[in-house]
Amino acid sequence: MKQKFFALGILFLLVVIFILPGAAVAQGDDEPTEDEQDAIDENTKYIAIGALIAMGMSGILSAVALGLTGSAAVGVVSEKDEYFGKAMILQVLPMTQGIYGLVAAMLLLVGSGFFGDGVAGDGALGVVAIAIGLVVGLTSVSAIPQAQAASAGISSIPRNPDAAGKSVILAAMPETMAIFGLLIAIILMLGVGIL
Repeated sequence: MKQKFFALGILFLLVVIFILPGAAVAQGDDEPTEDEQDAIDENTKYIAIGALIAMGMSGILSAVALGLTGSAAVGVVSEKDEYFGKAMILQVLPMTQGIYGLVAAMLLLVGSGFFGDGVAGDGALGVVAIAIGLVVGLTSVSAIPQAQAASAGISSIPRNPDAAGKSVILAAMPETMAIFGLLIAIILMLGVGIL
């Protein structure tokens, strides 16, 4: 489990160091026409909505799932304090969907030039930004079944403490859908030139 969090941390660090600084869309020196400026303004709104959907949905779903697993963990730990570490590992699994939403929102905002580099006026960019938010947000629903599996694993710890490791693997399986959602979001960003 520590290796998984370490790998996610390294991935996040690489994104921040290498992808985000170079991801801004280049902006020319020419002033945009009125029609181009309208398209830019429209895309700016859609990009903000896409980032809001990605982070908002994944954050809410992760928070609900963390609450479900947390209540199972509190029940086990209140009876046997020595199971805190095993219960905590299972409890935090559904937080990764929130991390994926954060990464997608950051890539979308920074890569599109939302923070001063200038948003492109390409008409497809705004629609794709909302699609990016939706694909990440909707696949974050996987946090709920992940919480169910993790809660079952937490509940089994007092009966068989050695089953905690296997429970982590089983609880991690629903997360695959969220990983696929983030992957599609990144492919969409590459397709419209955000990354």
